[in-house]
Amino acid sequence: MTSFLGTLAGSDSNTTSGSPSKPNNSVNLTEYIEKQNSLCLNEDSDHTYSNLFVPDPALCLKSDCDEQLLLQIGFREPVNLQFIEIKFEAGNISAPKTIKFFRNIPNLDFDTAEIEKPTDTYDIDTTTQANGSVRIQMVPMRWNNCSTLTAFVVDSHGSEVCVVHNFNIFGTPTGGLKNVNDIGKNC
Repeated sequence: MTSFLGTLAGSDSNTTSGSPSKPNNSVNLTEYIEKQNSLCLNEDSDHTYSNLFVPDPALCLKSDCDEQLLLQIGFREPVNLQFIEIKFEAGNISAPKTIKFFRNIPNLDFDTAEIEKPTDTYDIDTTTQANGSVRIQMVPMRWNNCSTLTAFVVDSHGSEVCVVHNFNIFGTPTGGLKNVNDIGKNC
């Protein structure tokens, strides 16, 4: 698949820095995350992945043994991903540098993530790292009907650990999951 580099305004990249407004019909998909099908490998026990979805800048996800993180997010129902906003400390070398994204491949481990072909790869350049956030536009055809998103942080900008403050996923639910209480009401 495609690898996108850079985040400079006006480039052909699908990555932009800052926090532009969200496209029409997209919603923050945090409420669609299925916690029992979500996990993070190599997270520090005091700075876990659940901190990524809390709007508190003091909270973060931090890697434990080295800078690599393997974040798996399962959704309650299939979703169409539109973009991801990632926040980290501006200019800090602990910010993620290379992130590989996998669609619908649950239970990846580090060895498999290293050799498996990702759906997309994004390199966060030093200009974006200095800004402290990145908005990654997902290619629609690749990210429709997504039930599991796995983000493999390959490396940081030079630190032995990686620190991420927010990981907001935007898109639309496909409507595949119905409220059990509504079944049979229209019969």
